Amino acid sequence: MEDINHRHHNHNSDISKRKKRFIFVIILNLFISVVEIISGVISGSMALISDAFHNFEDTASLIVSYIAWLFSFKESDYDKTYGYKRFEVIAAFSNSLVLIISCLFILFESIKRFLIPEQINSNIMIFISLLAFVINFISALSLHIEKEHSLNWRSSYLHLIGDAGFSLAVFAGAIFIKKFNLNFIDPLLSVIMSLFIIYQTYMILKRSFNILMESSPEINYDDVKKEIENINGVKNIHHIHSWMVNEDMLYFEAHIEVDDCLVSDTSKLQKEIEDILTSKFSISHITLQFEIDKCKNKGIISC
Repeated sequence: MEDINHRHHNHNSDISKRKKRFIFVIILNLFISVVEIISGVISGSMALISDAFHNFEDTASLIVSYIAWLFSFKESDYDKTYGYKRFEVIAAFSNSLVLIISCLFILFESIKRFLIPEQINSNIMIFISLLAFVINFISALSLHIEKEHSLNWRSSYLHLIGDAGFSLAVFAGAIFIKKFNLNFIDPLLSVIMSLFIIYQTYMILKRSFNILMESSPEINYDDVKKEIENINGVKNIHHIHSWMVNEDMLYFEAHIEVDDCLVSDTSKLQKEIEDILTSKFSISHITLQFEIDKCKNKGIISC
């Protein structure tokens, strides 16, 4: 009992630390966004203002991610029988989509700056962009250890890495503008970082979209069929469906054809099948329908 209470206490402590970490990151990003807008107006730097709006957008995304993470702890009920785990996936998808759109906007603005260079106060630009980089880097570092926990945390982490990259690009551009009057360096770095972030974020967007569409996870159905039909008493497995509620919870259902037998016999078979599906294919929720020559089509997918 003491061990259970100790684990429960540690679990609650971890959640509390994550909440504080997330709130800390949100406050930091909101602060630097306001500072960048004020500094951008004073210095005449559109780069700082653009970076500020990017930070504002990411701050909003962090708030959504935080709310989504809190919702993920809610238990299932009559209205949401699967629970609220998919809320995190929705947030990851939304954040990734917004980030890609933001990067496309930055690309557009960067191309405009190639054509029409702008004169700015490079000293203010250097100081504020460096400050923004440090704050974004600290924020990303705060979420680094959490990014493997879920798509949602990973999406937020990538947002912060993107912010740090953009701030660094603005800082580097300001240095070159001050030293060599090379105004094209700033938009060039912005283009490179935008393309990099789009590539990275697309992977999360694609994975979260597939989960929302209940696409089949990476399971070899032929291997499943071979393993299950090797069990003594199983004639055939067919009409397989599998999907993911979130990144970790894999659901599986199938029809199992057997000879006429007692219900107690199917219970033993069910236990054996579930053990195989859990241990060899990492499936967390399994629903099996036992039948006697009910489906005429014995294909893996159709019935």
